[in-house]
Amino acid sequence: MIQEHLPEQIIAFECTGTPDAAELKRIPGVVQVLVTPANNGASVRVRTTNPDETLSALLGTKRAYSARGFRMEQGTLEDLFLLLVGERRKGEA
Repeated sequence: MIQEHLPEQIIAFECTGTPDAAELKRIPGVVQVLVTPANNGASVRVRTTNPDETLSALLGTKRAYSARGFRMEQGTLEDLFLLLVGERRKGEA
């Protein structure tokens, strides 16, 4: 079920400072961005249809935060829940 609804890859990383989610969403292939405040910065999850291009853009751009700990992940049940709840809320509005 996860693969059916979340075929994209997730690039996750931690950073000092807080990245602009709207700016990250403009990267080609990016479908969803989740920025969660963490100790002295943020934890970021970027869902993308093109992980190579997205990772290259993340590494190659100047930014106001320092990123570290890049890793590739598959979607989780939590990601699926957030996706489905978000779609339901859009339909309710």
